[in-house]
Amino acid sequence: MKIKVCVGSNCMFLGSLNILDQIENLNDIILGDNEFYRDEPIEVEAVKCLGLCKVTEDNIAPIVMIDGEPMFRASSQLVMEKILSKMKRN
Repeated sequence: MKIKVCVGSNCMFLGSLNILDQIENLNDIILGDNEFYRDEPIEVEAVKCLGLCKVTEDNIAPIVMIDGEPMFRASSQLVMEKILSKMKRN
């Protein structure tokens, strides 16, 4: 799973650094529980700017991309739920 978290000034002001910290903590939990979660690496990348804010006048920050799918107005809780649902064993 590839996750990109925007750390541009607007996204950072609205909590993207907290989201990054939460993803790192969640990754440790997932790696330690092969019974419930797939053994798939989670690649986390902090990117200076995804550029998506610049193509709209709406307030969409902070932005997180999970496997190429953008999440607008991302919160730690929503991002964690999305990651867990994608990583859960069926």
